[in-house]
Amino acid sequence: MRLIALLLGSALFALPSSADACSCGGWTDLPTALRTARDEAGVIVHGRVVSVASRQVRIEVIEAFKGATGGAKLVVDTDDGGGDCSYSFESGEEYLVYAHLYEGRFATSMCTRTRKVSKGDAELDWLRTGRLPPVPMALRREQAQCTPKEPITAARCQWLTADRAMCMLGKEIQPLAPETATPWVLACKPQDGFERIHMCQVVPGTRWE
Repeated sequence: MRLIALLLGSALFALPSSADACSCGGWTDLPTALRTARDEAGVIVHGRVVSVASRQVRIEVIEAFKGATGGAKLVVDTDDGGGDCSYSFESGEEYLVYAHLYEGRFATSMCTRTRKVSKGDAELDWLRTGRLPPVPMALRREQAQCTPKEPITAARCQWLTADRAMCMLGKEIQPLAPETATPWVLACKPQDGFERIHMCQVVPGTRWE
């Protein structure tokens, strides 16, 4: 059975160590996470970083999904005042940027869905077409790989991308019945030092025989 081993990034969804540490909420399902981010953002663009200076980034818009136009130059603050949650951009790289108005300027942070664009990005496809990415119907834990898959309702997740999430799994979970069709599942690996926290990847499922 295929396993996905992912590392918990030190910047993304960090657990707070002080009042000023970055702490992001949002334990939810994938469709809700995507729709909430789209509805709450003032600007959503796929763009290339032209320059980075202090806490501001200048972006050339490749595709505009909300609040901007293609070809425009967009200046975004990399800190929206939410503690130590400033997002780090790299010049020349392409990003999917979710920004909102903060003190009269557009701003983003690690607590938005802003991130580098990947090849075949399912979230970009959703923004272009409205078609939701594959939604997992069950989860699969590394330490229980020879037992039936468990219901996805047992997990609360923060969706880093449309196919990768940090999830908190329940302690008491009932396995699915034999021969339950699960076209997409979450393959989850526990994280050392974080109680019940797993990093998970959406992967094709199989019919359990």
